[in-house]
Amino acid sequence: MARILLKNLTKKYGGILREVIAVNEINLEIKDKSFVTLLGPSGCGKTSTLRMIAGLEEPSAGEIYFDDELMNDVPTQRRGLAMVFQQPTLFPFMNVMDNMTYALKIKGVPKEDRMERAKEASALLHIDEFLDRMPGELSGGERQRVDLGRAIVTRPKVFLLDEPLASLDAQLRDELRSEVRLVHKRLGVTTIFVTHDQLEALTMSDEIAVMNKGRIEQVGSPNSLFDKPENCFVAGFVGSPPTIFFEGNVTRDLTAIDTGHFSLDLPQGAFDQNDNVGPNSEVIVGVRPDCVELHKDTSKGLFQGQITMIELLGKRWIFHLDVKGKEVKIELIGHHDFKERETVGATLRREGIHVFDRKSRKRLEVRLN
Repeated sequence: MARILLKNLTKKYGGILREVIAVNEINLEIKDKSFVTLLGPSGCGKTSTLRMIAGLEEPSAGEIYFDDELMNDVPTQRRGLAMVFQQPTLFPFMNVMDNMTYALKIKGVPKEDRMERAKEASALLHIDEFLDRMPGELSGGERQRVDLGRAIVTRPKVFLLDEPLASLDAQLRDELRSEVRLVHKRLGVTTIFVTHDQLEALTMSDEIAVMNKGRIEQVGSPNSLFDKPENCFVAGFVGSPPTIFFEGNVTRDLTAIDTGHFSLDLPQGAFDQNDNVGPNSEVIVGVRPDCVELHKDTSKGLFQGQITMIELLGKRWIFHLDVKGKEVKIELIGHHDFKERETVGATLRREGIHVFDRKSRKRLEVRLN
């Protein structure tokens, strides 16, 4: 397998008059046999990064290493990788077996070995009953499984998956999400997965690199992105509903943050001296939507709000609140008896509160208890 290292990797498009920086000096280590996701909104540079790793795009600057070998000038076919795209790229005039074994045939792998690999992969992906069928006879999910199988049989050192589930319906995405993760665990292949879907990233990944405007904002485990987001972008992008942000100012005596919607009391010595936070410092308070509790008694809690809409998502309830003209979305699990247009009190569980510098939008180390 392979450890992948990206050093100051950059990709620029366009010419002198209009140059677009798609990937801007990113640095990333992907451990051997790990499953790492590049997560971010459309146009953030994640697919350009993947294509440079694959050798389909030439870096404008920077270096790509597989283990200790520089890959910049190594052709795609010699990098020991397999890539699966959003749309399956099957030969329509070949059956499933021939599609899965074609690359092996070109490499001169004996027929018996080709068949054995294809049968192993098809059993793993539950497509062994389709080996004689043509691509046109398969559903979208079945075609994507065949594409994954075609990658597996080559026994690559690296799997590159470019939004392979994006075009499938919700049920198929759920099924294939589990199967892709199972394949990774069974084969132990270093895997890089690209998606804009945070659910896919959070449920499948060992580590996630959150990208924005060509840069990596944060790299970490799914839990660390929730528990300790390094800036407002990560806090706002990871999680659904997104983090609620309140602009505020630190009081003169450093004992509270006043947001205009509520005052958040702070213990003595709450701020890290390295953050240089002083009286009247401008900050942003971020609150996870699942860390807000509602009360019928409006005298309870830090602030009041009127419920303008209630959405049911399985056992999850999403409440839209009007808090002094600010729309706030919070999440409750299980039974409740709140109604639309009702005014409620709201309290915050402190484990779901993060504080950021308003100018840099970077995380401040604040002791809240």
